[in-house]
Amino acid sequence: MSKTYKSYFNEVKQEIGKAKKEKVTEAAMHIRNATVKKLSGNGTGKRYQVPGTSKFYTASSPGQPPAVLFGDLRKSITFDIDGDTGYVGSGLKKAPDLELGTYKIAARPFLKPTFEEEVAQIGKILGKMWFE
Repeated sequence: MSKTYKSYFNEVKQEIGKAKKEKVTEAAMHIRNATVKKLSGNGTGKRYQVPGTSKFYTASSPGQPPAVLFGDLRKSITFDIDGDTGYVGSGLKKAPDLELGTYKIAARPFLKPTFEEEVAQIGKILGKMWFE
């Protein structure tokens, strides 16, 4: 008498892949939302009049996240998933200049500090195995 066994390997592999993608998506969305929140604050730097208006704007100080003037940077923050990797960022030309600084302007980082502040939460979302 022979026994036959059915393998569920492919089904299990698919479910694990689906669960991983869901967790990576959740983590990327969390970082995106935390970055948008970080970009919602007021600056503590110099105060300027907005050209062509009677309004004033307080810029960020070096090392602080960029202060909101028009909100275009904040609105541009997106995330993308590629396999097991989530990406958060902005397609705006000025985003890397603000994050890293240039020879004309000191850095106003917003992505790296957000990730560093949220790494514990990301660990909870993804599970310990991702950070071991």
